Amino acid sequence: MEVEVLFGVYLNRHRALTDIVTGILQQSSPPPPPPSAAHRDASHWLHIWMEKHGCL
Repeated sequence: MEVEVLFGVYLNRHRALTDIVTGILQQSSPPPPPPSAAHRDASHWLHIWMEKHGCL
């Protein structure tokens, strides 16, 4: 239970940070680079973990 709560807090903070970074990137002229393979893999496994634990 505590892990899920902490995980939710982390995701909310991460989402806010992502919004800030996205806003900064949109103001600059070059488009943001595509996510790296490692980032995609991490997102994929995170999604699987969340489904397994009933977070989605």
